[in-house]
This record gives sequence, C-alpha cells and structure tokens, in this order.
Amino acid sequence: MSNLIDSGVADFNDVFTKSICNDKKELKQLLLSKARLVLEEAKELIEAIEEEDWENILKEHVDVSVTNAGVKHILSENGFDVFQAEFDVCENNLTKFMLDESKATVTKLFHKDKGLDVTVKYNDYWNYWYVV
Repeated sequence: MSNLIDSGVADFNDVFTKSICNDKKELKQLLLSKARLVLEEAKELIEAIEEEDWENILKEHVDVSVTNAGVKHILSENGFDVFQAEFDVCENNLTKFMLDESKATVTKLFHKDKGLDVTVKYNDYWNYWYVV
C-alpha cells in the first residue's frame, strides 16, 4: 500500500469486508457494490461544491478517496497489478505534454484520424505544448 489511506483501508477491509473473491462473479458483485459507493460519495462532493459548502468539501473529497482506495485494495487482493496500472496511467498522462509544437501537431493528427476533435495549446508559464 502506498499511503496512509491505502493502509487504513486495507486494515479496515481485512476486518470488515471480504476482499478476496472465489470467482469472477463474486468479484464483479463486490466491485459493483464498491463502485456504487464511490459514485455516491462523488455525488456528495459535487453537491458540496455546488452549494459552496466549504466546510464539507474536504470531507467529501476524502470520502471519495477512501472509498476508491477500497476498490483499489480489492483489485490488488484479487491479483490485479494496481501499482503498474497507476504507473502506466501517469506515464500516459505525461505524454500529453510536449516541449515542441511539431510533436503536439503529430499527436493532434493522430487523434483526428481516430475521429476526435482536439486542439493544440501552449502554456507560457510551464513552457510546454499540450493537446486537449
């Protein structure tokens, strides 16, 4: 586990939740249950933001993080390489930032060929090109 939330969730799940499933059907039901909880917590965060409930926004954010960490723990306990997946996503996200315009333009054309309407932009402060 990579941080305090992950560690606390793992401890909680070990005591109160069956994390390791016997088959894919059981795993699917457990993940659906947890994903619905993540969605509910996310809705509460959105509501707090929309209502400008400044005292509650942080609490709701942490609720989303903790609940999602439960999903992460279940995936990890059932053989998913969560660490590698997180690394891959971060690595992929970094490919969206380029130091020269020509690479950004090539990326734009790649997405255009896939039917996606994207734009190349430049960030003066950080001195990089990106595609959105």
